[in-house]
Amino acid sequence: KWTGCIGSPSAGADNNYMPGVDPFNGNVYTDVPGNAMAALNPANGSELWRVPVRSDVDSTPIVGPDGKIYFGTDGAALALFAVTPNAAHTAGNIEWEFTTGGEVDNIPALNSDGSVVYVVSSDGNLYAVDTVLGTEISRFPIAVTPQDRIPNSSPAVGPDGTVYVGSTDNNLY
Repeated sequence: KWTGCIGSPSAGADNNYMPGVDPFNGNVYTDVPGNAMAALNPANGSELWRVPVRSDVDSTPIVGPDGKIYFGTDGAALALFAVTPNAAHTAGNIEWEFTTGGEVDNIPALNSDGSVVYVVSSDGNLYAVDTVLGTEISRFPIAVTPQDRIPNSSPAVGPDGTVYVGSTDNNLY
């Protein structure tokens, strides 16, 4: 339908992470230059709004059942963010920021009722974060091989609530 440049190509940012699509309204969420996440109109690609987050967005945004958007960053923030669009979908506001000990370069996963978001950090942990408060519920260390310090897997949640995540040590946890 449409194609175009997101922001300025001279800004030095690239867009090499899969965009997220809102299952409720079709808006497309993606990384944009200037360390921000933006909502795009699916009909024409125009930018609806953007939220600055101090670091490059390095994960695919996902949308919870309440419309809240979750995504990870690297660089200065090293965090998982939760952003809530306003009722008119003309602006987004940061609900909370959960700081991990490393980059969040994977796709977050939600449990079945949307109350917990799971994310893997380059600090070697799988985090379970409360989606309302943005606080840590628990963490699980993910073993990695010495030459690969970063677990390169996104978590997945099974129908019984079991969380699965792979690692560079050739194991599925």
